[in-house]
Amino acid sequence: MDAESLEGLALMKIVIGTGQFGEDYAERLGARFPGVTFSMALTDPDEVREIVDADAFLGWPEPEAIAAAQRLRWIHVPGMGINNTMLSPGIAESGIVVTNSPGAHTSPIADHVMFFVLSLAHQGRRLLDDQRARRWDTGSYERQLRDLDGSSMLLIGLGGIGRAVFQRAQSFGMQVSAVDPTPTDVPAGVREVGGLDRLDALLAETDWLVVTVPITPGTRNMIDARRIGLLKQGAAVIVISRGGIVDEDALAEGLRLGRLSGAGLDATETEPLPAESPLWDMDNVLISPHCSGVTPSMWRQRQQTLEDQVRRFVEGRPLAFICDLKRGY
Repeated sequence: MDAESLEGLALMKIVIGTGQFGEDYAERLGARFPGVTFSMALTDPDEVREIVDADAFLGWPEPEAIAAAQRLRWIHVPGMGINNTMLSPGIAESGIVVTNSPGAHTSPIADHVMFFVLSLAHQGRRLLDDQRARRWDTGSYERQLRDLDGSSMLLIGLGGIGRAVFQRAQSFGMQVSAVDPTPTDVPAGVREVGGLDRLDALLAETDWLVVTVPITPGTRNMIDARRIGLLKQGAAVIVISRGGIVDEDALAEGLRLGRLSGAGLDATETEPLPAESPLWDMDNVLISPHCSGVTPSMWRQRQQTLEDQVRRFVEGRPLAFICDLKRGY
């Protein structure tokens, strides 16, 4: 680099607001990008202090921190959802570029969806209970297991995760449709991709409803009590992206009344799911603590994406994976 470029680097500051790559990550990045100042900010007060003169922030900054920034140009979210960033007033008009890390978690999350599907279809919880009790009761499972071959799945969202779920579901012989207002790269074999105007009709023929869409003002409470009532009798609901899209009270009521056969939740509106939620005690509900993507490959790819983005930023090259702040994803 020439002297002018080196001088620009010396004035650049990047704040690391996540500890997922180690508390010494600022030092390690500093060694890779000499001349750039990296600082860790792992508490809310640290964020507000460090972001004031920062050019970039790596993590999930709180709205108070974004409001304190005086020269912030870029936020990189080391995951997929930018809903926390979107809470900052005026972020869409601020000129700050927001990027995320798509792809790193796609395969493990899609695998987790099929874990839910198979566990619900083949009475996984009951089987484990019987095993612990050393109980062998074949007759109790008569007509209790479900065929996947020929069953119908509806994906709310046909992004990277939705496409990966489709590939897995198709291999089990399932018929997959999707609702997505702006579908891209639609795989061959998807039965139908419709807009929101098709949602109600598709719900009525759905055995497995899988929510893979981001949380935005347009998707919040999308699957409300009315739409849960439209689902095919005996359908199951799987929430893998974000809570707040499915009305959990209505979901619990549908399960209690027997309209729904089961649910698998890796994301809930309030996390952790409150102890008083009736969903905890339902035998036909599987709950995981928003952990579906946390495999070693995901962490490696997130770090690789982050460091590639830092290099682009430092060298003044275009960033990848720029989010549309008007849409919220």
